[in-house]
Amino acid sequence: MDVKLVEIYDDLSNENDEIRLKAAGELLSRFTPEANPAPEDVEKALLRLFRGLCSSRKAARLGFSIALTELLSILFGHAEDEQKCGLAGWDVSKAIDLLESNTNTTSAESGQV
Repeated sequence: MDVKLVEIYDDLSNENDEIRLKAAGELLSRFTPEANPAPEDVEKALLRLFRGLCSSRKAARLGFSIALTELLSILFGHAEDEQKCGLAGWDVSKAIDLLESNTNTTSAESGQV
């Protein structure tokens, strides 16, 4: 397990704006075209960011939404249309499928989930 990555995700929930933005920058630096991220690393990051949007911690939704928005911009910002793949072979439909498959709720779960 990457301890630094755990710290980054924790800092995305920090109430301090500077710490939250620094964490987002550190996370995103791992997904630049120059970093050549593996597709499974992109999937793990997207999944973690999607889940972080549902957190009840005070600043988590803000921090995770900033990081998610910027990661999606890195992944798909240069694709000329939705049919072309972005960074690491990801396309928009694959990201949406990941979101939908991991955010479905059941009636037994609380409202926060």
